[in-house]
This record gives sequence, C-alpha cells and structure tokens, in this order.
Amino acid sequence: MTADTSPRWLLTVHDEAAAEVVSLKNGSGCEYMDARNVLLALAKETDPRRPANPHLNVCSIEYDAPGWYRVKTWRYNMRIVFRLLVRRGRKIIELHSSDSLEADIDEFAIQVTRVAYRSCVYGWPLKVRRRKIH
Repeated sequence: MTADTSPRWLLTVHDEAAAEVVSLKNGSGCEYMDARNVLLALAKETDPRRPANPHLNVCSIEYDAPGWYRVKTWRYNMRIVFRLLVRRGRKIIELHSSDSLEADIDEFAIQVTRVAYRSCVYGWPLKVRRRKIH
C-alpha cells in the first residue's frame, strides 16, 4: 500500500502576486523551483497552518497581514505569503488560525499573495497588498 501523495490543497496565485512569480521564473529559475517545491509540499499537508513536515517553516503573520501565513523557502532567503481559502457550497471563505477544517468543505486552496526576499516581504508593502486583496 502506498501513501497518497496527491495534493489535498489547490495552489493558486492572486493577480497581485503573479508578477512576482513570473519574475522568479524568468530569472535564474532556481528561486522559482525552490518556491514551487515548498508550495507543492505545503499542498500535501492536511492543514498547512500546522504542517507535519518538519522542513516546512510556517508562521502566521500577526501585524502586517492578520489571518495570512508565511512559509520560508528551503535554499534561498525568501518568504511566500499565502492565505487559505475554502469553498462551502457557493461561499468562498478565508480560513484563520482559529478556524477548524470541517467535513462540509467542498474545496481547499492555498492562494499565494506575495513572494519576495525576507528583507522586503514584510511591513508597508505587505499591508498595502492585503488592503488591495481585501
């Protein structure tokens, strides 16, 4: 019997973060592959807010974007900021740290909202991004 390795969570990129992802891909490609591998590992988790994989370093963002999370990339000093979305019937709801994953959820998604090097991912740019998305 083999373990199910298919992603449980869909991976999406918000329009505001699309240019950041494209610039990673058009660069050397190494940073893009690192970010991609981290996101694929995160998508396989039952709950990305509390991953079982010890290599996934996920934290909630307290001040700049409450309700959003960040994960560190493995090889480069980058952060991927994301939010968790679930669909229940026709409603799309953003999950926060205190929300539970219930059985009535139809679809799960990790939405990338920002990708940047650690030195410039937090602070004012992230607050502005959150306001644009909400």
